[in-house]
Amino acid sequence: MTGTDGATYEYVLRDGSWSGWTSLGGLSSSAPAAIARRGVDVLDLVTRGTNNALYHRFYAPGKGWSPYGSLGGNLTAAPAIDSQDPGALNIWHRGSDGQLFQIHWTGRWSPFLPQCGLLIGAPAVVDRQQNMLDVFVRGGNRTLGQRLRMNYPAGHRGRVYARAYFTLKGLRAAAPQDRVPALRHVRLA
Repeated sequence: MTGTDGATYEYVLRDGSWSGWTSLGGLSSSAPAAIARRGVDVLDLVTRGTNNALYHRFYAPGKGWSPYGSLGGNLTAAPAIDSQDPGALNIWHRGSDGQLFQIHWTGRWSPFLPQCGLLIGAPAVVDRQQNMLDVFVRGGNRTLGQRLRMNYPAGHRGRVYARAYFTLKGLRAAAPQDRVPALRHVRLA
């Protein structure tokens, strides 16, 4: 959660008790996104900073939180993050030109990769199973679309996916909630 002071906060369940809100610091201009990295005991957190750059930090048991690290970029909405394969991360965001961008990590960070088309608001990503994910966006015509569906063969470390944009028939996305990067507000057309 992003607090009124711009910092990211966590609320943790430990040994059956909630911790209360604890500041993780930083200055965010969007809601954070977090994921448990597949195959390892690491939590990853990303957010858009007040300078519109993408920031990442991670939590490792026994070590705690890493410092925030800037990955650069020029985000215009909250990022989304997934981990479709052990030790792999993908971060999705809308760039200053309205396109969907991806940056991925498999031991080191890739450059920002434009993915196609224009979108309104923040993307959302879901891993249906290992090596298969869907990125959902609100298109320029306010339709809810499935922007990418990736199918990675087992053990594959590169990019193999369809770049197609599929409109989900009959669905229109409501106004973007930039501080809530999830598709919670969907209404039938």
